Amino acid sequence: MADQQNRFFHRKKIMTIFFICALVLIGLFMRLLYLMVWRADYYEEAATRLHERERSIKAARGRILDRNGVVLADNKTVCTVSVIHNQITEPEKVIAMLVKELGISETEARKRVEKYSSMERVKSNVDKSIGDRIREYDLAGVKVDEDYKRYYPYGDLASKVLGFTGGDNQGIIGLEVIYEETLQGETGMILTVTDAKGIEVDTAGERRVEPVPGWDLRISIDRNIQEYATQLAEQACATKEADSVYIIAMDPRNGEILAMVNYPEFDLNDPYALPELTEWKEDGSIAVVDPSTLTAEQKQEKLNAMWRNGCINDTYEPGSTFKLMTVSTAYDLGATHAEDTYYCGGSLQVENWEIKCANTSGHGMQTLTEALMNSCNVAMMQIVQKVGMARFYEFYKAFGLLDQTGIDLPGESRGQFHNTSETSDWNEVALATASFGQRFTVTPMQMITMVSAIVDDGKLKKPYVVKNVLNADGTIKSTTDPEVLRQVISEDTSAYMREAMEQCRRLGKILAAHCEDNRLLRGGYIHDGAYAKTHSHRGICSESEWGQIARDVRLAEETGCAYHVCHVSTKESVSIIREAKRRGVNVTCETGPHYLTFTEDDLQEDGRFKMNPPLRSREDRDALIEGLLDGTIDMIVTDHAPHSREEKARGLEKSAMGVVGLETSFAACYTSFVKPGVLPLGKLMDLMHDAPMRRFGCGTELAIGQPADLTVFNLSESYVVEPEQFLSMGRATPFAGVTLTGVCKMTMIDGKIVWKEETL
Repeated sequence: MADQQNRFFHRKKIMTIFFICALVLIGLFMRLLYLMVWRADYYEEAATRLHERERSIKAARGRILDRNGVVLADNKTVCTVSVIHNQITEPEKVIAMLVKELGISETEARKRVEKYSSMERVKSNVDKSIGDRIREYDLAGVKVDEDYKRYYPYGDLASKVLGFTGGDNQGIIGLEVIYEETLQGETGMILTVTDAKGIEVDTAGERRVEPVPGWDLRISIDRNIQEYATQLAEQACATKEADSVYIIAMDPRNGEILAMVNYPEFDLNDPYALPELTEWKEDGSIAVVDPSTLTAEQKQEKLNAMWRNGCINDTYEPGSTFKLMTVSTAYDLGATHAEDTYYCGGSLQVENWEIKCANTSGHGMQTLTEALMNSCNVAMMQIVQKVGMARFYEFYKAFGLLDQTGIDLPGESRGQFHNTSETSDWNEVALATASFGQRFTVTPMQMITMVSAIVDDGKLKKPYVVKNVLNADGTIKSTTDPEVLRQVISEDTSAYMREAMEQCRRLGKILAAHCEDNRLLRGGYIHDGAYAKTHSHRGICSESEWGQIARDVRLAEETGCAYHVCHVSTKESVSIIREAKRRGVNVTCETGPHYLTFTEDDLQEDGRFKMNPPLRSREDRDALIEGLLDGTIDMIVTDHAPHSREEKARGLEKSAMGVVGLETSFAACYTSFVKPGVLPLGKLMDLMHDAPMRRFGCGTELAIGQPADLTVFNLSESYVVEPEQFLSMGRATPFAGVTLTGVCKMTMIDGKIVWKEETL
């Protein structure tokens, strides 16, 4: 009985297992039937895909043309060389060919050939002639596909505007990156069929999806204007010994950029090649830096600096060019008129600050137009006081100086202005200095849009570079329309400003310059000589003066401009000016009595010996005297700077720059040069009176019938200089305690006695 039960149980178990297996088989059969019948097309396509090899075809990148159709950025046919491991039948021949034709090492070639992959790229951007030679080898497993590489026919022209592309032909900087979607086009494809081993099936042929070229850009820049501006920038950089020069030419009528120069430019066809690098050493000398010694981070930093478009990225104090906004704002508001007059005595007291004009002796009485011609700081401060802080700031904003201009170039910056919510920052002194473009920053792009608005009917326009996007056949796909952002000043104001600027040009005013290269100052405040080194003071090198004079003399020679150098102090300056005069350059210069008398050997730890330029070496002083005698130096001036007692009581390092000279100038020169017979008295009078009058058309002649503007001296009487007896508000003079001959007895202005000695 038990045996029978066991047999029944086992039979039941077997039947269950059989039944389950039957169900599984039926399920597999049905699944197979479904795949083979209903999903056959899908899996056939998938199998095909499994055995297809895909190679991309780069699209021809859109060209960049200048406004006249001159090609500035083009495409050059190149090749990409690849190897397919499974198809190579003669690996050693392939390796030898790659080494020979591509110039790679045998190790690198072998690594590529022996690497098991569907396709291994060996080298891109191969010259087409080399690619053609490689094809002639007819080696199995070697593929040569034609491609495109960006090419710039004019090398470095407008490099920081155009930009360049990387190895993947995508834009890196400039127009190339900001118009990437427009220029790049659509990549094509080559599809080939392979067998199970990855070998291409010759009979299957290939399928191609053709690439779509990118659209061309026609830009507003004129190649001829750009080249000319680049030449000017190069000359300016050489003559001024500057690190960089920016030039922008803009059509004020529509905002089109005709030229944008960032000198030095870089070679667009070799954008990763760094120029010779220099750096300042601790001893003040310049050392050459080998680019190969730089870290990757340092090299990238240098490259970024080289690629930087300073016209839109960099900021600076606009200086006197900003006076155009000050005057146009005031004129538009009715705060000034063409017939208004402004007196400049050389400085203006604003709150507790005495702010000087560039011409410290003053411009006298002048009209509004004359104030612009003279670039008078005092007049600008008087004008802006009538405008007021609130209205000045509103016009500053209206001219777009707080915002980016919106130009179609990447990375645009904006300047920095005072924090108008803080009275400690935005006050009357800040307003006064802002009137002549100091203590705030703008970009060159912001400035040119401002000036364009002033001269073109008062309308602020958005600048742009790309005029048109072009189809493949050269027809216009889209156009950039000029955009007026706002009316800032009236058309009448704009017309007046345009006429005033043209009048400045027509009158041919003399350019007078205090020559000082701020880059070379490095915090100095006395001459960079023996005294500075001995007493641990920071010195001002001579080149900070003569370097700028050399630059300006060349520009004066090229342009015919009348040029005057203020207070010359170095032997190099004298030599440069002497040679310029021999060549017929229209240049004159001046120096002060203290530079003809004292040297760095006379320095004391006292603010009365701190001036700009500083007292130089004996050799410099002797060269000044020689220049005075041979006619190189045309005149002697006071360089009068009446600082307060507090400003000059802080020693050499911290005292304000400048000393008084008005009350000692004649006596000092008479004592040093006329009395010992070095100069005749008539020559000294010419140097201090007649020569300045002739050069600048000011003052009156010392003659019968002329207004009696004169000073009377007793040339036989001597005195010890006592600053406390000065009539000037300033007392700081290096002549304190010095005995001079020639006592002032009386001063007359227009025939009237304005001062005389009490004993007279």
